[in-house]
Amino acid sequence: MKRYYAPFAAGVVIFICCLPLLSMFYNSITADGTIDLSAYREILSESRQQTLFLRSIFVALGATVLASIFGVVIGFTIVKLKGMISAVMEALVIIPLVIPSVVIAMGWVFVLGQEGIVKNIFGFTVNIFTPVGSAFILSLCYFPFVVVLTVQGLRSVSPTIVKSAELSGTRWQVFWFILRPILTPYIMTGAFLVFLFSLSDYGVPSVLMVNVYPVEIFTQLSAYYDVKKAVAFCLPLMTVVAAVYILKLLTVRAQSFETVGVVAKSDEQTKKAPYLLVIAALLILGASVFVPIVQLIVTAGSFSNYGNAIKTAGDQIVVSIWVSVLGTLLMLVMGVILSLAYKSLGKLSRIWCDIILFLTLIIPGSVIGLGIIFLYTKNVWPVESLYPSAWIVAYGSAVKYIALIVFVLMAEFSSLRSGIFRSAEISGASRIQIFWKITLPLVAPSIIIAGGLAFMLSMGELSASVLINPPGYMTIPVRIASLLHFGEDSIVASLCIILCALIFWMFLLLALLLRRFVRVRLGV
Repeated sequence: MKRYYAPFAAGVVIFICCLPLLSMFYNSITADGTIDLSAYREILSESRQQTLFLRSIFVALGATVLASIFGVVIGFTIVKLKGMISAVMEALVIIPLVIPSVVIAMGWVFVLGQEGIVKNIFGFTVNIFTPVGSAFILSLCYFPFVVVLTVQGLRSVSPTIVKSAELSGTRWQVFWFILRPILTPYIMTGAFLVFLFSLSDYGVPSVLMVNVYPVEIFTQLSAYYDVKKAVAFCLPLMTVVAAVYILKLLTVRAQSFETVGVVAKSDEQTKKAPYLLVIAALLILGASVFVPIVQLIVTAGSFSNYGNAIKTAGDQIVVSIWVSVLGTLLMLVMGVILSLAYKSLGKLSRIWCDIILFLTLIIPGSVIGLGIIFLYTKNVWPVESLYPSAWIVAYGSAVKYIALIVFVLMAEFSSLRSGIFRSAEISGASRIQIFWKITLPLVAPSIIIAGGLAFMLSMGELSASVLINPPGYMTIPVRIASLLHFGEDSIVASLCIILCALIFWMFLLLALLLRRFVRVRLGV
């Protein structure tokens, strides 16, 4: 029976995560107990949908191209630099990924708007409320994916190979014939993640009033109550992502992620980074974090406005923290179970598991939220027992982001050698003892990282929470969205800064925990 534990555990977690999606899909293809595909036929036949489709693809592709350029520039800069500067830049580059995209978008709206710094200093405004503006903001939100993978690829290259190539060729030849083939799978994977998140992002297009698929889906749900059509809009999203994923596989099919050597930390490792490269990297980091945050602080004004913001949304701040704790707990439990089970699954089961996890990232949070509401109205357990409470909002965040947590944990769990556990079993250790005394200490750094990431993502989740938050359980992002067009700019900016401060303290705590764990492990 032991061999069935892993598939059963993985199946339970996958079912819990996909239950809202399955309920919405079933609801979209049935009517009065019969098959009804009218919503899908309507989408394929409407001329308006062609414009919506092209705009969504343009925004996602534009964000992907810009993010890839930004990511490669910063990735090369981090590897070229040495010491503390490189480490600080590598830590800072993660911040745009954990700050909610709606906050970055709001910061740039205040920068380029009627009362922004550009208007006050230069006397003109820039129309950011366009698909181009949306692509630019999205690229600033998601370029860290490309940075992290580019750095990983560059550090896998032995400096000896590069130096040998430089003796007989120019820098351009070294890049094109040596580095490019090695970096291609890393950059393409990062670009695919940027495209995936940009295509399903709701926060940035909604702030900039750019109608793309996630915004249209939310409109169909909230304004027209057309559930079938809203879910049918997910079909183009899934089709496009599947096509891009296949293209990525075909592009990098001849490449691999194998390392070429181990990069030693020595003076011979790299040359000094060109000043132009450093300046470009600093400008990109400034545009993604420094500029919007500073503008939000300026817009927030005096400390009294923060007091007013806390009075306005004090309950939402407490709810957001509590929901994030619960969401982190759910994601860690499900992530650990699925990561442990994944290693024991067969090849076909792993493929299906990957596909399902990708679906949770592709499907907009508004569809997930409506799926949860549908399950509650049908009294489906355990959803009906979670409502109304903070658990229902945490469940929505967990379904939306569980894939990222699993991917973080899966890499660490997959690297564990089975021989260690077999030796423990021979010595008479139970499964619980093996997990608690062997597995958990080995994967503790990844669990800490996954937990911090889950907390920060839950803190900024908007698209699902805006639909499913019960009375008394509204979160900060939902409160910001409700005040966006009807509240004072100072209050909205203050709430954005408070949200960033909470995420920053979690980020700092995460860094301290990792540092302490490493020091304990090394006996320092």
